[in-house]
Amino acid sequence: MRMLVVAPNSRGLGIGRALAEECIHRAQRDGASVFALHTSKLMEVAMPMYQRMGFSWVSHTPEIHGVEYSVYVKELNG
Repeated sequence: MRMLVVAPNSRGLGIGRALAEECIHRAQRDGASVFALHTSKLMEVAMPMYQRMGFSWVSHTPEIHGVEYSVYVKELNG
């Protein structure tokens, strides 16, 4: 598991999307058929980006330090 974070003063420059796309590319290269991410509503900037990238909500997970998280997945094509 890896954590992807972009510093607040660097957001909106496409860095997060480029990092996410590289992670997806590496998963495809390694033969993965699904890519999953664990995120929360606190990630209000990232959430729409993930949805535009084709991620779909799968389930909620237990809270961590009082914050609700969810799992989103994206099916990968060989």
